[in-house]
Amino acid sequence: TMVAGVATYFAMADRPRTMGLPAVADWKGDRYEPTADEAAAIAATPPKGVFATQLSIIKIPAVWIVAVSSALVYVTRYAINSWGILYLQEVRGYSLIQAGSMLTISTLAGIAGAVAFGFISDKFFAARRPPANLLFGIVEIIGLVLFFYGPDGVLWTSLSMVLFGLGMTGLVTSVGGLFAIDICPKRVAGAALGLVGVFSYIGAGIQETVSGKLINGGMTMVDGVRHYDFTAAIWFWIAASVASVLLASTLWNTRLRD
Repeated sequence: TMVAGVATYFAMADRPRTMGLPAVADWKGDRYEPTADEAAAIAATPPKGVFATQLSIIKIPAVWIVAVSSALVYVTRYAINSWGILYLQEVRGYSLIQAGSMLTISTLAGIAGAVAFGFISDKFFAARRPPANLLFGIVEIIGLVLFFYGPDGVLWTSLSMVLFGLGMTGLVTSVGGLFAIDICPKRVAGAALGLVGVFSYIGAGIQETVSGKLINGGMTMVDGVRHYDFTAAIWFWIAASVASVLLASTLWNTRLRD
């Protein structure tokens, strides 16, 4: 890993302009044109150093919204990864191998979801992420509800995992990084990704603690056998997904930045 990191540092260019190529926005012909007031403000602003430029992301409210939205979707992502097998075993009666297979379906569907998100948002929404965020968020929530409240049976559980994997990974692709890059100046893309990444794993860590307490609170012992009530935890996970989609949707008209 260290060798790969060092090689990447010396071999990878940060922007096309570094290699003498035009900016992507110029190449595609979709450069963001600032308003007259924004252009005047830009002209009056003295050049900043690298560190000051990176710190400028904290002044972009949309980045904070994306970071919180990502943290919330990571709650559900890691909830299913951490507790999904236990739920399938205790509530649905699956064996360990069967339960693991269901989560594998979600992972495989997620690969398709990540690719589909980029294609759909670029092809059908002119590279606008918010409409695709809403679409994939709805698919994720439908899959989540079907997983917990749908009919019994391998077919229905498999379908729920396909929908959840598609929607969740598509949403993670966006609010977990892609959308943050779109709404920040390209020179601070790394800082934006770092901020979103920190929030994402804070959300994942909080999820483990909260979910564990909720599941433990719903556990009872009957004749020496544990019985689990996942109701509170399930509502926590679904609420996190809904809140994530709603937050991402508030950025519907956010301008892209070069």
